[in-house]
Amino acid sequence: MMDDLEDTSTAAAVLFRPPVYQQRYGAVLELSRKIEPKKVIDMGCAECKLLKSLKFHKHIESLIGIDINESLLQSNQNSLQPLITDYLHRRSRPLNIQLFKGSIDEADSRMMDYEEDDSNDEKEEERLGSPYELIYECEFPYEPDPPTQSERLFNEAEYYLRVLVRRERNRYLEIGGEPTIENGSHENSGLTESPRHRDFIRIELNELLMFPVIQELTNSVTDISEALRQHSSLILSEDSMNAIFYEESSSEEEEEEREGAPPSDTPAAVTEEEESWD
Repeated sequence: MMDDLEDTSTAAAVLFRPPVYQQRYGAVLELSRKIEPKKVIDMGCAECKLLKSLKFHKHIESLIGIDINESLLQSNQNSLQPLITDYLHRRSRPLNIQLFKGSIDEADSRMMDYEEDDSNDEKEEERLGSPYELIYECEFPYEPDPPTQSERLFNEAEYYLRVLVRRERNRYLEIGGEPTIENGSHENSGLTESPRHRDFIRIELNELLMFPVIQELTNSVTDISEALRQHSSLILSEDSMNAIFYEESSSEEEEEEREGAPPSDTPAAVTEEEESWD
């Protein structure tokens, strides 16, 4: 008789491999990848193992863990905080993580999702109340709509092009000259004559490759040229290997100022009135 009981108890012992809780976690993670929820609540989160895995799902914006054991929550809360990599490679969506001490026997209005402009929302919140105690909360850094590779390349290229233009101007001013003048010789740049004469500075795009920030993004002048064409109003030469920066000619205004005459586009009546005030 005893032998029969022992056999029965042995036969009733069922082992799960992997353990049931791991299978449960795996099912939740797979479902999260499939339906991409924005909010997940883990009732009885214990050591927060499921939350630690879910925080890497980029579509989730709110994670809530609830457990009756406050000391267990406090001993595992630091495992949920942002890592250094979360600051270096920011999410495109916000993520808020909260841990509450509470029981599944009680309802908390903060766990409910309400429709906007629902007149019963306030009444429902008052009825349910907020019995859960907040133990821990953290926010993850994020950057909405991060720039594309092409946009990043354009931003850096445009900045360093202007650095090179300022350097070119300053170099000629230091020796008492004028910035590089290429007036009248538009054939090499592929430019047509402008209705109003302007001087311009030409910067070769391959000069940008000497900057480490540009090198991190590309080693190709063609990539730089394509990024500038897509996102910038800068003028490029016909072969797209040079950026052209025009210098507005102000010779007429300078001559008028030297002669003591008002600018040609100033009405004579206004000029006479201003002189009478003096």
